[in-house]
Amino acid sequence: MYGYIIKRGLSTLFSILGVTFLVFVISHVVPSDPIGVYLGPQATPEQVEALKEEWGLKKPIIVQYGMFLDKLVHGDLGISIVSRKPVIQELMYYFPATFELTLVSMTFAVLLGLLIGVLSALKRNHFIDHFTRIYSIVGISMPIFWLGLLLLLIFYVYLGWLPGGGRIGQGIEVKDITGLLVVDSLLTANWAGLGSSLLHLVLPGYCLACSVLATIARITRSSVLHVIGEDFVQATRAKGVSETIVIGKHVLKNSIMPVLTISGVLYGQLLGGAILTETIFSWPGMGRYVVRSILHLDFQPIMGFTVLCALLYAFFNLVVDVLYSVINPQIRLE
Repeated sequence: MYGYIIKRGLSTLFSILGVTFLVFVISHVVPSDPIGVYLGPQATPEQVEALKEEWGLKKPIIVQYGMFLDKLVHGDLGISIVSRKPVIQELMYYFPATFELTLVSMTFAVLLGLLIGVLSALKRNHFIDHFTRIYSIVGISMPIFWLGLLLLLIFYVYLGWLPGGGRIGQGIEVKDITGLLVVDSLLTANWAGLGSSLLHLVLPGYCLACSVLATIARITRSSVLHVIGEDFVQATRAKGVSETIVIGKHVLKNSIMPVLTISGVLYGQLLGGAILTETIFSWPGMGRYVVRSILHLDFQPIMGFTVLCALLYAFFNLVVDVLYSVINPQIRLE
């Protein structure tokens, strides 16, 4: 397994290189003027030329990309032209909020998607099955921005049950330990902070998880229906084994592999959806940070965000591959 992880790590490096090269080329080909944004309209031609020389913008694009990789290896993602702060420092500030939101959304989507999918398969052609299939179609096709606005309108504006934005209520302080408000509230026994942070996670968490939940429920249903029809399941039932053990030990274990596979892919979808979700719900994470960077033609944070997302995506897919052999020892990672 260790050899497999090393090989996957090396292949991941090439993937990340490809992603960074594409984003780097696109960001430098589009017509824009980051120098003008950085210096302002009052900048003299001499100042513009000096800054172009300092940033290496006069050199060929392949040389500029080589300079970017050299800095990246040393942990330098450049300086933001908006905040004038190191990009790596800002990403580490915004990352916990995005990680907390995507982790909660993914956990919720996987657990509830498995439950709904299994129930739908066991109650085939009943009400719950029809409901699950309708929800799956609607959930997959519903745009995130429309769902987010609808949730705000219903649960925040009309009903007033849930907060409309942010990570925690005003006036509530939580000691920063990990950057994850739920975890920090638990570690410091801050029950007011825990309750507020959980309430603030409900709307953006569901909005982000909706399409993922629908996809997992649909795949789980199909996989369970396929496994239930296998001969070994019928033989197990014929031996008098209880239905609970048949479903929990045999059916679910053998039908979870497709769910694991798609979960690794869907995490990338969550990272992309987080940009819209964080903007709608005023969630102070990397999504809002990169939107601000795009609007101000701030290319360094865009590149930093791309690299971090590529690393996260590769890591979670590696975890999924390793879990294959954990769940089914017959699978060998080679």
